[in-house]
Amino acid sequence: MSPGRWPTQQRVRRARHLLESSDLSVQRVAHEVGFATATSLRRHLAAQAGAAPSTYRRTCRASDPAEGGVGAAPPGSAV
Repeated sequence: MSPGRWPTQQRVRRARHLLESSDLSVQRVAHEVGFATATSLRRHLAAQAGAAPSTYRRTCRASDPAEGGVGAAPPGSAV
């Protein structure tokens, strides 16, 4: 990996974490991780994760068992 590509990869990694774990706006997530614009975050996230930020967030939350999404344990079952 080129030295210039590493920071972008780390920014996207941190953005993914924030999208999964917070309700921050896409603009705020972009700012927090060091992208100049939400458009830049969208472009890099789509290239690495194959999804727009809002789609990525919805998909992750829908598949989070703690949120009751796909893969969640049935109500009343022991986990």
